[in-house]
Amino acid sequence: MCAWTSPQHETTVHQKTAIAALEVIEAIDLFNERHAPLALYARIGLESGPIYVGHTGGGGHFAYSILGDCANTASRIEGLNKHIGTHLLATQSVVENLDDLLLRPLGRFYFVGKADPTQVVEIVSKAAGASEAQLRLCEQFAEALDVFRPEQWAKAAGLFEAILRDYPGDGPASFYLARCRRYLTESPPPEDPSAIRMEAK
Repeated sequence: MCAWTSPQHETTVHQKTAIAALEVIEAIDLFNERHAPLALYARIGLESGPIYVGHTGGGGHFAYSILGDCANTASRIEGLNKHIGTHLLATQSVVENLDDLLLRPLGRFYFVGKADPTQVVEIVSKAAGASEAQLRLCEQFAEALDVFRPEQWAKAAGLFEAILRDYPGDGPASFYLARCRRYLTESPPPEDPSAIRMEAK
């Protein structure tokens, strides 16, 4: 757990955090290239908000760590990577006004222990270094998600299938395609099917 701190909201702090996370991903990718077949897999979750630092634990076992709802949410977002096949996720509040990044909004998620949904965004790359394939994927996914939100499951499923034909390993498209198929057969559908309720951390 790492924290970039400032006495008040500052976009530069958010930018430094996002760039550092991208550099971690790049370093791990480089390691994997150099040391195949060894492979590391990074999962990073970013959130912004008030925190405090202190001790937790009991029974003689204590840890000095970053605490608070912000830290808990960051942990939930980090875990979401595992379920949707991504590496670097953030809340919308982290990436607000960060125009130098290529972002892919992934929708709203209800996390375990949270009453309200959280808007989650994938940080794909620095905008200046984004490839045509990355730009096209983000555009196609945004179109499919726009159809998913108003509960047009069959049409959305077709769009996510089209994405997977062009990008067979795309985790978010696979995740949402599975949701579409589930909602087409599930009766009744969830109370708020446009937001994903996670059942595990």
